[in-house]
Amino acid sequence: MILGVFHFANPNAEYAKFQGIDVLTPARQRQIAAVVHQLARFRPTKIALERVPGDADSINADYRRYLAGGFTLTRNEIHQLGFRWRLSCTTLSYTRPTSS
Repeated sequence: MILGVFHFANPNAEYAKFQGIDVLTPARQRQIAAVVHQLARFRPTKIALERVPGDADSINADYRRYLAGGFTLTRNEIHQLGFRWRLSCTTLSYTRPTSS
């Protein structure tokens, strides 16, 4: 399965322009939490983020800070979906398959 979403923090960066939504409202946060829960039940083996490879260290550092409670999720879909989805996979006792 491949899941693509619009850029939460900058919806006008898309080819199709539309009025964005505020993903930080309580109602949207509940909706995102429900989506993340359902995605975690799928038990993905990989979660890919749309970023340039040079950003990997920064993203990984932000994720480690998020796990430690020192990072507040921004409007960015990497934070809202990617970080939360990966954490949900962990809390659902997700185990990465080992190669044989």
